[in-house]
Amino acid sequence: MREKDKQQINAVVCMSKRFKFLYLIMLFLLNGAHVRAQSVFVSGYVIDSRSNKKLEGVQVHLKDQLEGAETDHTGFFEISLDCHLHCTLEFYKEGYSRLIIPLAPEKEHMELGLVILSRENPVGGKDVLLALSETELDDEEGITDAVGFLQGTRDIFLNRAAFDFSQSFFRVRGYDSSEGLVLFNGLPMNQVFDGRPQWNNWGGLNDVMRNQTHSLNLSPSKASFGGLLGAVNFQLNPADLRPGYRISSSASNRSYTGRFMATYASGNQDNGLSYSFSLSRRWASEGHIAGTLYDAYSLFGAISLDLGNANQLSGYALLARNRRGRSAPITEEVFELAGRRYNPNWGWIGGQIRNARERVIEEPIFGFNYKLQTQALKFRIGLAYKSGFQNSGRLGYYEAPNPDPTYYRYLPSYYINNEFGINFKSAQQVADEFIGKGQIPWNSLYLANSNNAAGKASNVLYSDVIKGNTWTTSLNTNLKISRALQLDFGLSYRNTRTSNFSRLEDLLGAAYHLD
Repeated sequence: MREKDKQQINAVVCMSKRFKFLYLIMLFLLNGAHVRAQSVFVSGYVIDSRSNKKLEGVQVHLKDQLEGAETDHTGFFEISLDCHLHCTLEFYKEGYSRLIIPLAPEKEHMELGLVILSRENPVGGKDVLLALSETELDDEEGITDAVGFLQGTRDIFLNRAAFDFSQSFFRVRGYDSSEGLVLFNGLPMNQVFDGRPQWNNWGGLNDVMRNQTHSLNLSPSKASFGGLLGAVNFQLNPADLRPGYRISSSASNRSYTGRFMATYASGNQDNGLSYSFSLSRRWASEGHIAGTLYDAYSLFGAISLDLGNANQLSGYALLARNRRGRSAPITEEVFELAGRRYNPNWGWIGGQIRNARERVIEEPIFGFNYKLQTQALKFRIGLAYKSGFQNSGRLGYYEAPNPDPTYYRYLPSYYINNEFGINFKSAQQVADEFIGKGQIPWNSLYLANSNNAAGKASNVLYSDVIKGNTWTTSLNTNLKISRALQLDFGLSYRNTRTSNFSRLEDLLGAAYHLD
């Protein structure tokens, strides 16, 4: 054999040995990867970050994969993963922030212990906390716009528009607040006759109103069909509140000068019983606007019982009594004469400030709920009862001068724009008198009534009263058919009986009043 042929044969043999060596290396690597890709069992418990309550129905799966497992009623999960050197485990439950945990499994069974999920309200990933200023709660006709829903989102534009401009100048798409739905544990709380929520009914109970789910506009909600402005559902179950005491006090120079709040929540106890209570007090002899007294207190109590087998009963009662002296809108002329803090609704009597347009709201609410929750089914039924009254005071006059100090005949413009010619002297005289005595003349009203020999009242103080009761019942079902399909069903019924009348509060020194 020639030398050249021998060299070619040796080269082929060497290449064959190299391929065998590379093949063995690749086989070893693939076999090692196969070993590392064997099934790994991961287990643990998922709890709520606030209440430490074990969460049921939390979806657990590898990131970017649909198949996985769910936690049971004890919050326990166990999942089998085909995991390589590194993988990412994802936890998700509606109303909570999505949690991602990277894993590097080194053994066949990994115990994660306690996995903590934090609450999040479903508005595009933003946290929602519904908050209303005391000025908004003072609106005579109730809040007529979407301020509450606007301040519930952390969108910079909507939040600042709601807070800075309030109900006077800004509405989302011009919608009235009746287009938004407010619920307590799935029970609608909007008033029947105008569809608007009466925020004063739960004012001052901030600590127990923090658990909310909020859907803006026509986004889906599991609690109701919602409205054009969306829906907010206050969850008043004491088992969901963070356990412990909370005491706070504050001072302000706006609607009230002092506030005190105290709250206690037991959390979810071993015997299945949970309870909470809260009270608050707000007061002011006069707010930022002259003559606007503030006297309000709020009480709340709730209890829930875990019956086992995914069944739960809960009940709550709340009362928010609010007494306030109201202010009034003023014209530019009055503003120039008396300033921005001027309020025509009050006057002095016996060295005390007395507001003629006081508003008192006292409407306690009682609620009862039953809930059944499994991995595939969530069933809730509730009953609520609201009773009480709303009083709005005002002055009445009969065959007597109008006691309102801003009545147009009492202002300089009446003499400037008089059809018979300008009377500067009378205009200046009226302006000086308004600046010095531009309040309700209570002493003059008493004197006018006492001077009537027959004892008939020329001026009286009365209230427009709305008194009634409302029964509300609601049924709500969420059925999870598959990971991609869910059926929501709801039914609600409301019955309201209301009486509207006027009631005399003070005859102002007279013997009787002829209506």
